[in-house]
Amino acid sequence: VCEDGSLWTWGWGGGFFHGAGALGLGHRDSASTPQKVEQFAQHGQKISSVACGAQHTLVLTTDGHLYATGKGDFGRLGRGDTSDEIDFHEIDYFEHTNDSILSPGEEAKIVKIGAGENFSAAMSQQGELWVWGRNDYGQLGLGEEAMGDMYSAERFPRLVRSLPSDGHRIVDFACGEHHVVVLTAEGVLFEWGDRTWLEPHRVSPPQVDDEDFRDIVKVAAGD
Repeated sequence: VCEDGSLWTWGWGGGFFHGAGALGLGHRDSASTPQKVEQFAQHGQKISSVACGAQHTLVLTTDGHLYATGKGDFGRLGRGDTSDEIDFHEIDYFEHTNDSILSPGEEAKIVKIGAGENFSAAMSQQGELWVWGRNDYGQLGLGEEAMGDMYSAERFPRLVRSLPSDGHRIVDFACGEHHVVVLTAEGVLFEWGDRTWLEPHRVSPPQVDDEDFRDIVKVAAGD
């Protein structure tokens, strides 16, 4: 993402057997150098952030619209099906739902996005988190009832309901390959996924004898 809000992508474009790549350029050709995604410029839209999974990409526009492209299996594109997309399509779920615990009846305004290997996540301004895509590792944090087998998945965004009900407003989150870490306004860390925790589990950071290790403001996640 450049300063002017334009989006540039490059890399593997996809293949017949492996599905679409995550470039969103309108074709499956690979690109060895950065290519501008003209779709957004043509409609006067500017990109504020981007998140990449193994074979899909999410972008958030400055006016709060969420788009996805790439491989669609397991519903990772959040549009209700498993079709691949070679250009960006809007995830309009958030324009038609007022599903919220912290702000009942209010439309969710998305302010941050994230992507794991084959799942996606989005955080609202109100401090709630929606997840969708593959759930074979419990990476969606929806509990045991939502995780059945290796094909478990959610094709539409689903609200992680257990954190807000305990009074925890989310201020930051990060997606790993098969897990999620979140930070609440109270400075508490939660994690789930990787076939260890199927719903949010409070993290107790190791005790560090250093005054500077306090007041956590950002989180990140690896594999």
